[in-house]
Amino acid sequence: MSWTRPTLRAVADTNPTPGSDNTARLKAAVAKRALWGTPGDFTRCHAFLVSKGVGDSKADRICARWHIEANGYATGDKRNH
Repeated sequence: MSWTRPTLRAVADTNPTPGSDNTARLKAAVAKRALWGTPGDFTRCHAFLVSKGVGDSKADRICARWHIEANGYATGDKRNH
């Protein structure tokens, strides 16, 4: 029987625990790409998370929460561009 080293892949934690290192790293990676506070920030966040293996509806929820944290208002708010 031979042993092979497991392959490490850069995938998003699809069930991030708030406050965990994985969540913080993922949040930082999204922040770099989403450019919070600019038009299209939610769409860029969503596309990035989906590309990392997060499901569509879960990506919606995560990006909505992070949008509020970063900008101070929801995507449907009148202050959103």
